[in-house]
Amino acid sequence: MEPQAKKSKDTLGGGTAANEASSHESRCSDGSTEAENVAVDEIAAFQSTIAGYKLEPSSGWYINEEDPSWQYEPKQGLHFHTVSQTFYIVDQETQELVPYISSEGEGEGDEGAQQQQPLLNWMCKDMKLTAKMTCMQGRRPTQEDRHTVTICNGASSLGCQPFGFFGVYDGHLGTDASEFCEKSLQNGILTKLRQHMEAEQALASTKGTHDETTADEAASAAKALTPPSDEAVKQCIVSAFEDLDKAFLRIARVRKRLDGSCVVCALVLGSRMFVANLGDSRCVVAEKRKAVDITVDHKPDSEEEQQRVEAAGGHVVNVMGIARVSRLSAEQADESRRKAALGFKEPPCVQLAVARSIGDLLLKQPTALVSPTPDVFAYPICEDTAFIVLGCDGVWDVLTSQAVVDLIWSKQPDDTAQSPFTDQFTVHDAAELVVSTAFEQGSTDNISVIVIAHTRQS
Repeated sequence: MEPQAKKSKDTLGGGTAANEASSHESRCSDGSTEAENVAVDEIAAFQSTIAGYKLEPSSGWYINEEDPSWQYEPKQGLHFHTVSQTFYIVDQETQELVPYISSEGEGEGDEGAQQQQPLLNWMCKDMKLTAKMTCMQGRRPTQEDRHTVTICNGASSLGCQPFGFFGVYDGHLGTDASEFCEKSLQNGILTKLRQHMEAEQALASTKGTHDETTADEAASAAKALTPPSDEAVKQCIVSAFEDLDKAFLRIARVRKRLDGSCVVCALVLGSRMFVANLGDSRCVVAEKRKAVDITVDHKPDSEEEQQRVEAAGGHVVNVMGIARVSRLSAEQADESRRKAALGFKEPPCVQLAVARSIGDLLLKQPTALVSPTPDVFAYPICEDTAFIVLGCDGVWDVLTSQAVVDLIWSKQPDDTAQSPFTDQFTVHDAAELVVSTAFEQGSTDNISVIVIAHTRQS
């Protein structure tokens, strides 16, 4: 049931709580509306019920008591329908709900408004996550990959529901960096998010000292952590990655460790997913049966990466057909190796096949040729999202993104099915299938895969 807005002669501010008070009516015995009997500002911002809506204290969103698929965020006047995954606002002229259209990309003046938009759906109680990880040492002498799989389908400590964190850490030259990511990255990101949300909460608690809001109102507004904007989440993730790299490099200098790690991770907050990557590990989403690459591999010979490396004083050299980042030119590297073969003491000549990573001390000092700054992408998990795959390059070296999606779907005999998973073929089976197929196709690397799926209760 879609809520209908009441037509009114009152002048209502755009995207304000007053719109909500008039768009969701509850008739009293005398025929008046509940919204007419209580001050609209108090109803919208500080009361536990808004005309048939019940406050979810942990998130600050209001849930429609008659139809929980409708939710409302009073600070920005946004309505959200969890089934259609669509935002609505109240039209100022007709006082009816209309789809909200993002202003992203319409000019610099709209950028601030775009950054303040809340997550697509912070509380999605009908959504459940499932995920499984499978890995194989493969044809490598050691297993240097590490992983993280964390799921909370109840209310999380951040206040969102569900919560998930998934990471594949593809180590090279050792396991110190990949293990450091496994132990520290999730906590680092969550710490940054909590600090941001608590800072916003503290700002709300001081509101009463700067305007006419009463102390009781300010205290009520500050009780729940406000869901962060997409841009805030992205900034927290970037900051956590960069801090993690600094922390690992301090350890690497002391322990004289030269290893590093590529990273791909997915943070799920409600029905919004944030994906970050360094290097050539990849995140692929199956939109129904179509593969969509969420991440972009950081290859040294891509135009953007090569320009950055060369601007920092480094070189991109070709070694047996593979582009690599190096402090030395190809000629200098050959000369260094020749001297080392003759017994001269030469520093290690590190040539890395990715342009971004955690660790890799010799390519981070004295100047950083390899970057620890991830690309971060936001993606809405919706009905078309059949499943999500995170994998290291041991998969993608021998299988295309579409080949992986087709492989998983091949176990579903029903062509009309919305999901490839059944009681006989689970996400765990899918992860094992991808890993074994990559090995059979000749992968010479460690192979690691996480398959993530979601279900929605009707």
